[in-house]
Amino acid sequence: MYYFFKFTAFSRAKVLIFIMHKKFLSYIKSEKLFTRKNKLLVAASGGLDSMCLCEMLRINRFNFAVAHFNHVTRNGASDLDESFVSKYAEKYGIPFYSERVDIQSVINKNKAGNFQSIARENRYRFFISIKEQHAYDFILTAHHHNDQIETFLFHFSRGTGLDGLTGIANKEKCVIRPLLCFNRNELERFAMTNNIPYQVDVSNNDSKYARNYIRHAIIPSFKLLNENFEQNANNTIENLRDSRLLYHYILKKYAEPFICKNDQTGYIYYKTGIFSSNKNLNEQLCFELFKPYGFNFDQCSQIINSLEIKGKHFISENYVLLVDQQQLVLKSIDPVLHFSYCIASGITQTPMGKLILTSVKGIKAGDETNPNIEYIDGQNITETLIIRTKQDGDRFRPFGMGGKTKKLSDYLIDSKINRFEKEKVVVLVHKQTIVWVLGYRLSDEFKVSENTKEFIKLEWHPFGKN
Repeated sequence: MYYFFKFTAFSRAKVLIFIMHKKFLSYIKSEKLFTRKNKLLVAASGGLDSMCLCEMLRINRFNFAVAHFNHVTRNGASDLDESFVSKYAEKYGIPFYSERVDIQSVINKNKAGNFQSIARENRYRFFISIKEQHAYDFILTAHHHNDQIETFLFHFSRGTGLDGLTGIANKEKCVIRPLLCFNRNELERFAMTNNIPYQVDVSNNDSKYARNYIRHAIIPSFKLLNENFEQNANNTIENLRDSRLLYHYILKKYAEPFICKNDQTGYIYYKTGIFSSNKNLNEQLCFELFKPYGFNFDQCSQIINSLEIKGKHFISENYVLLVDQQQLVLKSIDPVLHFSYCIASGITQTPMGKLILTSVKGIKAGDETNPNIEYIDGQNITETLIIRTKQDGDRFRPFGMGGKTKKLSDYLIDSKINRFEKEKVVVLVHKQTIVWVLGYRLSDEFKVSENTKEFIKLEWHPFGKN
């Protein structure tokens, strides 16, 4: 009888291990997360979750390395974690990378910052640097079902939209989370059955951190109400994720006819006809359209209230949104360029394009219709030409306007040149006098006439355009 029970316990252990490995491999395959051809980098803390992930990858012969970030905390305990992961990697011949950053010292030096957010920022900076330096395909983290619930409740408590209630994605850019198909109890049984050693981080019991409080206080309270809370919560997250997919699909189909991308300039145009008469609906729609570009809800509310104010613009960290004629124009923020170069015959390269200057016998048929080609009277050029960016106070005499002097800024406004294009305006100058606003208008003073004997051809090739 003793041998029977011993054999049964042994068999159950083998079955559990088999089921866990099968579930792991099936999840990776069904979700198309990665293959054995990929080079993987595991973010390993040394705790239960990351060591289970390492063992699943090792047993199933995936190509992976281990990266450990030491936060220099817990009175030296973090050093023990680093040593533990290092020895594990050495035992199995797994490449190992580590970095030490005293997070608390960083916070003290800057006199600001949340420990967990600063720690996360530094961890991922390290993982990404190793990935890029050693050409790994993906970074793997050991988040599981329970982390999904904690994230859901954390975002819910702070206030969020539909996206914030859908938990953690199993694949996000270069980061993959292949353990989201398991809960913590499954991983604990797997570790015990396989005799997988791991480190215990006692700071995970400190409820001063929001996620720990959710884990140790909030979730147990919900489980008192419903013992199936964890499973129900995960089902809810899955339902919300499906709803989000449908929501964004419908939104894309609705918005497509109103959106136009210009690949040459990089601008994206949104026709204001996309918005209805319902202000609340418009604000939400605007937020969904421009949230990916860093605009917050308050800005989107202001955008809706400014649709009739031509020239009004809004700025996020990396983008500018301009209210133009019955449309919104979005572009990335380019660094402001200021330059000035002396011109000789041939090609002059600038940060915004190249200018070709050649002496010719006359005007070539067809060139007169190309805004990026002009001819000037060479006899009027007595000093070196200069190509530069526009300056405040620039004036010139636009060709075809009877020789009247006009502010360059007024000319651009009258020509309905939007703010983005104004930033790229380049001028050709002779003795402080504008010869040509490149791509727009020649100065009347330098036009060719029937008496012109020396022709100079100017060709402007702005970057981003043919």
